Amino acid sequence: MVYEDEDDDEWLDESTSIMFAMAAEGERIRKSRQRGRSSLTRADLPRNPRHGTSWECIYAAGNDAAFIITTGFDVASFHSLLRPFTEVWDRVPIPRSDVDIEGVSRPSRRSLSPTGALALVLHFLNSTMAELSLQEIFGLTPSVCSRYVNFGLRILLETLKITPEGRIEWPKIPAKFAYYAELIAARHPSLHGAFCSIDGVKIPVAESLDEDTQNSQYNGWTCSHYCSSVFVFAPDGAILCALLNAPGSWHDAAVAQDLYGKLLNKTPEGDFAIADSAFPRSRRGLSSRIKTPLKKRSRQPRILREQGLLDELEVLLEINRELVSARQAAEWGMRSLQGSFARLKLPLPADDGEYRAIIKTVYEKTWQDGGRTLYEEFESMVFREIQSSDRIKRYYDALNDAVEE
Repeated sequence: MVYEDEDDDEWLDESTSIMFAMAAEGERIRKSRQRGRSSLTRADLPRNPRHGTSWECIYAAGNDAAFIITTGFDVASFHSLLRPFTEVWDRVPIPRSDVDIEGVSRPSRRSLSPTGALALVLHFLNSTMAELSLQEIFGLTPSVCSRYVNFGLRILLETLKITPEGRIEWPKIPAKFAYYAELIAARHPSLHGAFCSIDGVKIPVAESLDEDTQNSQYNGWTCSHYCSSVFVFAPDGAILCALLNAPGSWHDAAVAQDLYGKLLNKTPEGDFAIADSAFPRSRRGLSSRIKTPLKKRSRQPRILREQGLLDELEVLLEINRELVSARQAAEWGMRSLQGSFARLKLPLPADDGEYRAIIKTVYEKTWQDGGRTLYEEFESMVFREIQSSDRIKRYYDALNDAVEE
Protein backbone atom coordinates (compact mmCIF):
# COMPACT_ATOMS: atom_id res chain seq x y z
CA MET A 1 0.00 0.00 0.00
CA VAL A 2 2.90 2.34 0.79
CA TYR A 3 4.41 1.74 -2.62
CA GLU A 4 1.06 2.38 -4.33
CA ASP A 5 0.68 5.73 -2.52
CA GLU A 6 4.18 6.75 -3.57
CA ASP A 7 3.39 5.82 -7.19
CA ASP A 8 0.21 7.88 -7.08
CA ASP A 9 2.05 10.90 -5.69
CA GLU A 10 4.72 10.58 -8.35
CA TRP A 11 2.07 10.35 -11.08
CA LEU A 12 0.32 13.47 -9.77
CA ASP A 13 3.60 15.38 -9.66
CA GLU A 14 4.39 14.41 -13.25
CA SER A 15 0.88 15.30 -14.43
CA THR A 16 1.04 18.68 -12.72
CA SER A 17 4.46 19.39 -14.25
CA ILE A 18 3.17 18.52 -17.70
CA MET A 19 0.16 20.79 -17.28
CA PHE A 20 2.33 23.73 -16.17
CA ALA A 21 4.72 23.09 -19.07
CA MET A 22 1.86 23.05 -21.55
CA ALA A 23 0.43 26.26 -20.09
CA ALA A 24 3.83 27.95 -20.34
CA GLU A 25 4.22 26.81 -23.95
CA GLY A 26 0.74 28.08 -24.80
CA GLU A 27 1.59 31.47 -23.31
CA ARG A 28 4.81 31.59 -25.34
CA ILE A 29 2.97 30.74 -28.57
CA ARG A 30 0.28 33.34 -27.85
CA LYS A 31 2.85 36.07 -27.28
CA SER A 32 4.76 35.11 -30.43
CA ARG A 33 1.54 35.35 -32.42
CA GLN A 34 0.82 38.78 -30.97
CA ARG A 35 4.29 39.95 -31.99
CA GLY A 36 3.56 38.87 -35.57
CA ARG A 37 0.02 40.25 -35.84
CA SER A 38 -0.94 42.18 -38.97
CA SER A 39 -3.38 44.63 -37.37
CA LEU A 40 -2.98 47.72 -35.22
CA THR A 41 -4.23 48.13 -31.66
CA ARG A 42 -5.01 51.32 -29.76
CA ALA A 43 -1.58 51.12 -28.11
CA ASP A 44 0.02 51.48 -31.57
CA LEU A 45 -2.02 54.58 -32.43
CA PRO A 46 -2.68 58.03 -30.94
CA ARG A 47 -4.78 57.80 -27.79
CA ASN A 48 -7.39 60.18 -29.20
CA PRO A 49 -8.07 59.99 -32.99
CA ARG A 50 -9.36 63.57 -32.86
CA HIS A 51 -5.93 64.95 -31.96
CA GLY A 52 -2.39 64.40 -33.16
CA THR A 53 -3.11 62.26 -36.24
CA SER A 54 -1.70 62.86 -39.72
CA TRP A 55 -5.09 64.07 -40.92
CA GLU A 56 -5.41 66.60 -38.09
CA CYS A 57 -2.05 68.09 -39.11
CA ILE A 58 -3.21 68.40 -42.74
CA TYR A 59 -6.50 69.96 -41.66
CA ALA A 60 -4.82 72.47 -39.35
CA ALA A 61 -2.46 73.60 -42.14
CA GLY A 62 -5.41 74.33 -44.48
CA ASN A 63 -3.32 73.91 -47.65
CA ASP A 64 -5.39 73.48 -50.83
CA ALA A 65 -2.81 71.23 -52.49
CA ALA A 66 -2.69 68.88 -49.49
CA PHE A 67 -6.50 68.79 -49.31
CA ILE A 68 -6.78 67.91 -53.00
CA ILE A 69 -4.22 65.10 -52.67
CA THR A 70 -5.97 63.70 -49.60
CA THR A 71 -9.68 64.25 -50.29
CA GLY A 72 -9.95 65.31 -53.93
CA PHE A 73 -11.38 68.71 -52.89
CA ASP A 74 -9.82 72.06 -52.06
CA VAL A 75 -10.45 73.60 -48.64
CA ALA A 76 -13.49 75.67 -49.67
CA SER A 77 -15.18 72.79 -51.50
CA PHE A 78 -14.48 70.43 -48.61
CA HIS A 79 -16.19 72.75 -46.13
CA SER A 80 -19.18 73.33 -48.41
CA LEU A 81 -19.71 69.55 -48.43
CA LEU A 82 -18.95 69.29 -44.71
CA ARG A 83 -21.94 71.40 -43.62
CA PRO A 84 -24.72 69.09 -44.88
CA PHE A 85 -22.58 66.03 -44.05
CA THR A 86 -22.35 67.15 -40.41
CA GLU A 87 -26.14 67.46 -40.10
CA VAL A 88 -26.67 63.83 -41.11
CA TRP A 89 -23.61 62.56 -39.21
CA ASP A 90 -24.78 64.09 -35.93
CA ARG A 91 -28.36 62.91 -36.37
CA VAL A 92 -27.99 59.25 -37.42
CA PRO A 93 -26.58 56.59 -35.02
CA ILE A 94 -23.87 54.29 -36.35
CA PRO A 95 -25.36 50.83 -37.09
CA ARG A 96 -24.06 48.19 -34.66
CA SER A 97 -25.42 44.90 -33.40
CA ASP A 98 -25.41 46.17 -29.80
CA VAL A 99 -26.95 49.60 -30.55
CA ASP A 100 -30.59 50.50 -31.19
CA ILE A 101 -30.75 51.98 -34.68
CA GLU A 102 -33.76 54.05 -33.56
CA GLY A 103 -31.88 55.39 -30.56
CA VAL A 104 -30.46 58.86 -30.02
CA SER A 105 -27.14 59.56 -31.70
CA ARG A 106 -24.16 60.52 -29.49
CA PRO A 107 -21.65 62.12 -31.89
CA SER A 108 -19.46 63.43 -29.04
CA ARG A 109 -18.60 59.83 -28.09
CA ARG A 110 -17.40 58.88 -31.56
CA SER A 111 -13.76 58.40 -32.43
CA LEU A 112 -13.94 60.92 -35.28
CA SER A 113 -15.53 64.32 -35.65
CA PRO A 114 -17.65 64.99 -38.76
CA THR A 115 -14.58 66.61 -40.32
CA GLY A 116 -12.46 63.51 -39.79
CA ALA A 117 -15.26 61.18 -40.93
CA LEU A 118 -15.77 63.06 -44.20
CA ALA A 119 -12.03 63.11 -44.82
CA LEU A 120 -11.84 59.36 -44.11
CA VAL A 121 -14.55 58.55 -46.66
CA LEU A 122 -13.18 60.90 -49.32
CA HIS A 123 -9.64 59.58 -48.86
CA PHE A 124 -10.99 56.03 -49.14
CA LEU A 125 -12.63 56.95 -52.47
CA ASN A 126 -9.69 59.06 -53.57
CA SER A 127 -7.05 56.34 -53.14
CA THR A 128 -6.36 52.66 -53.68
CA MET A 129 -4.63 52.16 -50.34
CA ALA A 130 -5.41 49.34 -47.94
CA GLU A 131 -7.37 50.02 -44.75
CA LEU A 132 -4.15 49.63 -42.75
CA SER A 133 -2.91 52.93 -44.18
CA LEU A 134 -6.25 54.59 -43.42
CA GLN A 135 -5.95 53.38 -39.82
CA GLU A 136 -2.51 54.97 -39.52
CA ILE A 137 -3.56 58.29 -41.07
CA PHE A 138 -6.74 58.71 -39.02
CA GLY A 139 -5.68 56.86 -35.84
CA LEU A 140 -8.42 54.19 -35.94
CA THR A 141 -8.38 50.54 -34.97
CA PRO A 142 -9.35 48.05 -37.74
CA SER A 143 -12.96 47.41 -36.67
CA VAL A 144 -13.71 51.10 -36.10
CA CYS A 145 -12.11 52.09 -39.42
CA SER A 146 -14.16 49.55 -41.38
CA ARG A 147 -17.38 50.55 -39.61
CA TYR A 148 -16.77 54.27 -40.15
CA VAL A 149 -15.97 53.84 -43.85
CA ASN A 150 -19.21 51.94 -44.48
CA PHE A 151 -21.28 54.32 -42.38
CA GLY A 152 -19.59 57.38 -43.88
CA LEU A 153 -20.36 56.22 -47.42
CA ARG A 154 -24.05 56.09 -46.51
CA ILE A 155 -23.90 59.55 -44.97
CA LEU A 156 -22.09 60.95 -48.01
CA LEU A 157 -24.79 59.51 -50.29
CA GLU A 158 -27.53 61.13 -48.19
CA THR A 159 -25.60 64.40 -48.30
CA LEU A 160 -25.21 64.41 -52.08
CA LYS A 161 -28.90 63.62 -52.55
CA ILE A 162 -29.84 66.90 -50.84
CA THR A 163 -27.02 68.98 -52.35
CA PRO A 164 -28.05 70.86 -55.54
CA GLU A 165 -24.47 70.87 -56.85
CA GLY A 166 -24.40 67.07 -56.58
CA ARG A 167 -27.40 66.45 -58.83
CA ILE A 168 -27.08 64.85 -62.25
CA GLU A 169 -29.80 66.36 -64.44
CA TRP A 170 -30.55 67.07 -68.08
CA PRO A 171 -30.82 70.79 -69.02
CA LYS A 172 -34.41 72.02 -68.72
CA ILE A 173 -34.33 75.35 -70.57
CA PRO A 174 -33.19 76.15 -74.15
CA ALA A 175 -30.85 78.84 -72.84
CA LYS A 176 -28.74 76.19 -71.10
CA PHE A 177 -28.38 74.20 -74.33
CA ALA A 178 -27.44 77.41 -76.16
CA TYR A 179 -24.83 78.24 -73.52
CA TYR A 180 -23.18 74.83 -73.86
CA ALA A 181 -23.30 75.04 -77.66
CA GLU A 182 -21.58 78.44 -77.59
CA LEU A 183 -18.76 77.08 -75.43
CA ILE A 184 -18.07 74.26 -77.91
CA ALA A 185 -18.49 76.47 -81.00
CA ALA A 186 -15.94 78.95 -79.64
CA ARG A 187 -13.29 76.24 -79.95
CA HIS A 188 -14.79 74.22 -82.82
CA PRO A 189 -16.57 76.65 -85.21
CA SER A 190 -17.75 73.89 -87.56
CA LEU A 191 -19.78 72.15 -84.86
CA HIS A 192 -22.90 74.32 -84.70
CA GLY A 193 -25.35 72.90 -82.16
CA ALA A 194 -23.02 70.50 -80.34
CA PHE A 195 -23.72 70.80 -76.62
CA CYS A 196 -22.26 67.67 -74.97
CA SER A 197 -20.08 64.59 -75.44
CA ILE A 198 -20.82 60.94 -74.61
CA ASP A 199 -18.53 58.14 -73.51
CA GLY A 200 -18.83 54.73 -71.89
CA VAL A 201 -16.69 53.25 -69.14
CA LYS A 202 -16.31 49.75 -67.76
CA ILE A 203 -15.68 49.57 -64.01
CA PRO A 204 -13.93 46.35 -62.88
CA VAL A 205 -15.87 44.15 -60.47
CA ALA A 206 -14.94 41.00 -58.60
CA GLU A 207 -16.31 37.66 -59.77
CA SER A 208 -19.75 37.01 -58.35
CA LEU A 209 -20.66 33.77 -56.59
CA ASP A 210 -23.96 33.78 -58.48
CA GLU A 211 -23.60 32.12 -61.88
CA ASP A 212 -26.10 34.36 -63.66
CA THR A 213 -24.55 37.55 -62.30
CA GLN A 214 -21.03 36.41 -63.14
CA ASN A 215 -22.10 35.50 -66.66
CA SER A 216 -23.73 38.90 -67.20
CA GLN A 217 -20.68 40.81 -65.99
CA TYR A 218 -18.19 38.87 -68.08
CA ASN A 219 -16.88 40.79 -71.10
CA GLY A 220 -15.61 38.45 -73.80
CA TRP A 221 -13.50 41.10 -75.54
CA THR A 222 -11.34 41.79 -72.50
CA CYS A 223 -11.83 38.44 -70.69
CA SER A 224 -12.66 40.27 -67.45
CA HIS A 225 -15.67 41.16 -65.30
CA TYR A 226 -17.12 44.68 -65.39
CA CYS A 227 -20.19 46.77 -64.84
CA SER A 228 -20.88 49.19 -67.69
CA SER A 229 -21.81 52.86 -67.40
CA VAL A 230 -22.35 55.74 -69.83
CA PHE A 231 -21.75 59.40 -68.96
CA VAL A 232 -22.73 62.59 -70.77
CA PHE A 233 -20.41 65.56 -70.15
CA ALA A 234 -21.16 69.23 -70.74
CA PRO A 235 -18.28 71.46 -71.94
CA ASP A 236 -17.99 73.01 -68.46
CA GLY A 237 -17.40 69.56 -66.90
CA ALA A 238 -20.91 69.01 -65.52
CA ILE A 239 -22.40 65.51 -65.85
CA LEU A 240 -25.76 65.83 -67.62
CA CYS A 241 -26.71 62.15 -67.59
CA ALA A 242 -25.32 58.99 -66.00
CA LEU A 243 -26.52 55.47 -66.82
CA LEU A 244 -24.95 53.21 -64.22
CA ASN A 245 -24.26 49.61 -63.25
CA ALA A 246 -25.41 47.80 -66.39
CA PRO A 247 -23.94 44.31 -66.90
CA GLY A 248 -20.42 44.36 -68.33
CA SER A 249 -21.46 42.12 -71.21
CA TRP A 250 -23.70 44.87 -72.61
CA HIS A 251 -22.49 47.17 -75.38
CA ASP A 252 -22.39 50.91 -74.69
CA ALA A 253 -25.13 51.43 -77.28
CA ALA A 254 -27.47 49.18 -75.26
CA VAL A 255 -26.60 50.87 -71.96
CA ALA A 256 -27.44 54.29 -73.43
CA GLN A 257 -31.08 53.45 -74.31
CA ASP A 258 -32.54 56.07 -71.97
CA LEU A 259 -30.21 58.73 -73.36
CA TYR A 260 -31.71 58.39 -76.83
CA GLY A 261 -35.11 59.40 -75.48
CA LYS A 262 -33.63 62.52 -73.89
CA LEU A 263 -31.93 63.49 -77.15
CA LEU A 264 -35.10 62.96 -79.19
CA ASN A 265 -37.71 64.38 -76.82
CA LYS A 266 -35.96 66.75 -74.41
CA THR A 267 -33.39 68.48 -76.62
CA PRO A 268 -34.03 71.56 -78.81
CA GLU A 269 -34.11 71.01 -82.57
CA GLY A 270 -30.68 71.36 -84.15
CA ASP A 271 -28.70 70.47 -81.02
CA PHE A 272 -26.74 67.22 -80.92
CA ALA A 273 -24.29 65.16 -78.87
CA ILE A 274 -20.76 64.16 -79.89
CA ALA A 275 -19.87 60.48 -79.50
CA ASP A 276 -17.70 57.74 -80.94
CA SER A 277 -18.79 55.13 -83.47
CA ALA A 278 -19.96 52.77 -80.68
CA PHE A 279 -23.20 54.75 -80.44
CA PRO A 280 -25.78 54.20 -83.22
CA ARG A 281 -26.88 56.91 -85.65
CA SER A 282 -28.97 54.78 -88.01
CA ARG A 283 -31.95 54.58 -85.63
CA ARG A 284 -34.84 56.82 -86.64
CA GLY A 285 -34.17 60.42 -85.64
CA LEU A 286 -30.76 59.79 -84.06
CA SER A 287 -28.72 60.69 -87.15
CA SER A 288 -29.30 64.37 -86.41
CA ARG A 289 -28.95 63.96 -82.62
CA ILE A 290 -25.66 62.06 -82.40
CA LYS A 291 -22.65 62.92 -84.54
CA THR A 292 -19.55 60.75 -84.62
CA PRO A 293 -16.17 60.91 -86.40
CA LEU A 294 -15.86 58.99 -89.67
CA LYS A 295 -14.98 55.35 -89.37
CA LYS A 296 -11.60 54.24 -90.66
CA ARG A 297 -13.05 52.68 -93.82
CA SER A 298 -15.86 55.16 -94.41
CA ARG A 299 -16.91 55.43 -98.05
CA GLN A 300 -18.01 59.07 -97.88
CA PRO A 301 -14.61 60.70 -98.58
CA ARG A 302 -13.91 58.33 -101.47
CA ILE A 303 -17.32 58.95 -103.05
CA LEU A 304 -16.93 62.74 -102.83
CA ARG A 305 -13.43 62.50 -104.28
CA GLU A 306 -14.62 60.33 -107.19
CA GLN A 307 -17.45 62.76 -107.93
CA GLY A 308 -15.04 65.69 -107.92
CA LEU A 309 -16.81 67.41 -105.02
CA LEU A 310 -13.60 68.63 -103.45
CA ASP A 311 -15.15 71.57 -101.60
CA GLU A 312 -17.67 69.27 -99.93
CA LEU A 313 -14.87 66.84 -99.17
CA GLU A 314 -12.83 69.55 -97.45
CA VAL A 315 -15.85 70.58 -95.35
CA LEU A 316 -16.49 66.95 -94.40
CA LEU A 317 -12.87 66.40 -93.35
CA GLU A 318 -12.80 69.66 -91.37
CA ILE A 319 -15.96 68.68 -89.48
CA ASN A 320 -14.47 65.24 -88.87
CA ARG A 321 -11.26 66.74 -87.45
CA GLU A 322 -13.24 68.91 -85.07
CA LEU A 323 -15.46 65.99 -84.02
CA VAL A 324 -12.36 63.96 -83.16
CA SER A 325 -10.94 66.87 -81.18
CA ALA A 326 -14.19 67.77 -79.40
CA ARG A 327 -14.88 64.15 -78.43
CA GLN A 328 -11.73 64.18 -76.31
CA ALA A 329 -13.65 66.20 -73.73
CA ALA A 330 -15.51 63.01 -72.76
CA GLU A 331 -12.19 61.19 -72.39
CA TRP A 332 -10.89 63.98 -70.17
CA GLY A 333 -14.07 63.90 -68.11
CA MET A 334 -13.81 60.15 -67.63
CA ARG A 335 -10.14 60.50 -66.71
CA SER A 336 -11.10 63.18 -64.20
CA LEU A 337 -13.60 60.83 -62.55
CA GLN A 338 -11.23 57.87 -62.34
CA GLY A 339 -8.29 60.08 -61.40
CA SER A 340 -10.16 61.82 -58.58
CA PHE A 341 -11.77 58.61 -57.30
CA ALA A 342 -9.03 56.03 -57.72
CA ARG A 343 -11.10 53.44 -55.83
CA LEU A 344 -12.92 52.87 -59.15
CA LYS A 345 -9.74 51.29 -60.50
CA LEU A 346 -10.02 48.43 -58.01
CA PRO A 347 -12.56 45.62 -58.53
CA LEU A 348 -15.80 46.53 -56.76
CA PRO A 349 -17.72 43.90 -54.76
CA ALA A 350 -19.88 41.89 -57.15
CA ASP A 351 -22.36 40.58 -54.56
CA ASP A 352 -22.93 43.78 -52.60
CA GLY A 353 -26.68 43.84 -53.14
CA GLU A 354 -27.31 46.39 -50.40
CA TYR A 355 -25.19 49.09 -51.99
CA ARG A 356 -26.51 48.26 -55.45
CA ALA A 357 -30.01 48.79 -54.06
CA ILE A 358 -28.95 52.21 -52.77
CA ILE A 359 -27.59 53.16 -56.19
CA LYS A 360 -30.80 51.91 -57.81
CA THR A 361 -32.88 54.06 -55.47
CA VAL A 362 -30.91 57.18 -56.35
CA TYR A 363 -30.94 56.72 -60.11
CA GLU A 364 -34.15 54.77 -60.73
CA LYS A 365 -36.01 57.96 -61.66
CA THR A 366 -33.37 58.67 -64.31
CA TRP A 367 -33.58 55.14 -65.68
CA GLN A 368 -37.38 55.19 -65.86
CA ASP A 369 -37.65 58.66 -67.38
CA GLY A 370 -39.47 58.39 -70.72
CA GLY A 371 -40.70 55.55 -72.92
CA ARG A 372 -39.52 51.96 -72.89
CA THR A 373 -36.11 52.42 -71.32
CA LEU A 374 -33.18 50.22 -70.46
CA TYR A 375 -34.53 49.78 -66.93
CA GLU A 376 -37.90 48.53 -68.19
CA GLU A 377 -36.27 46.19 -70.72
CA PHE A 378 -34.03 44.60 -68.12
CA GLU A 379 -36.48 41.81 -67.32
CA SER A 380 -36.63 40.75 -70.98
CA MET A 381 -32.86 40.23 -70.98
CA VAL A 382 -32.91 37.37 -68.46
CA PHE A 383 -29.49 35.80 -68.33
CA ARG A 384 -30.77 32.25 -68.08
CA GLU A 385 -32.33 32.66 -71.52
CA ILE A 386 -29.04 33.61 -73.17
CA GLN A 387 -26.91 30.90 -71.60
CA SER A 388 -27.61 28.53 -74.46
CA SER A 389 -26.02 30.97 -76.93
CA ASP A 390 -23.24 32.18 -74.65
CA ARG A 391 -19.97 31.63 -76.53
CA ILE A 392 -17.88 31.73 -73.37
CA LYS A 393 -19.95 29.68 -70.94
CA ARG A 394 -20.24 26.64 -73.20
CA TYR A 395 -16.49 26.03 -72.93
CA TYR A 396 -16.75 25.95 -69.14
CA ASP A 397 -19.67 23.50 -69.39
CA ALA A 398 -17.64 21.22 -71.66
CA LEU A 399 -14.71 21.35 -69.23
CA ASN A 400 -16.95 20.52 -66.26
CA ASP A 401 -18.48 17.57 -68.14
CA ALA A 402 -15.01 16.24 -68.97
CA VAL A 403 -13.91 16.49 -65.33
CA GLU A 404 -17.04 14.69 -64.11
CA GLU A 405 -16.47 11.84 -66.59
